[in-house]
Amino acid sequence: EEVVEYKNHYKTIPDADNAILGLYGSFMKLAEQVVVLNELRGDLIDVTENSSIDLQEINSNRPSPTNKYVDKTLFYNIIQNCNDILVNLDKMKEKNVLTDGQYNERFSDVGALRCWTYLQMGIQFGKVIYITDPLVDIEEVNQNNSQPPIEFDELLKRLIACMETLPT
Repeated sequence: EEVVEYKNHYKTIPDADNAILGLYGSFMKLAEQVVVLNELRGDLIDVTENSSIDLQEINSNRPSPTNKYVDKTLFYNIIQNCNDILVNLDKMKEKNVLTDGQYNERFSDVGALRCWTYLQMGIQFGKVIYITDPLVDIEEVNQNNSQPPIEFDELLKRLIACMETLPT
């Protein structure tokens, strides 16, 4: 009874701003994973004999499937939140809830965050499943599970194209 139904989201500017604040909260949780993957693999930090098994696996470039640092879940959580926000910002603009300036600021911010998150995934994992539509229910998730991953070069082209079309 205390949960806002999906159809009642994004009715006001504070609704959109709260969604973006929530997105940044999730984004901050990604910091440890990105730092470990980038810096430990890049030999800018090193492990000791007291390091966790997960860190030792990353350091030797042999992570197991259960290694918490190679779990893509948080990356896709952020991407899906971005997809949801972007679609709803479009709807808010169409309904004149947002002015062009308000829309441009929020849309560019969220779009750039999604691009950066995909870039990090591409750098770390090579191939990624590239999804730009929000997946609201489990049926949509299952349908997109069969989508083939794209190579890093193709991902980079798509990310550049996306960044070039963001409003200023």
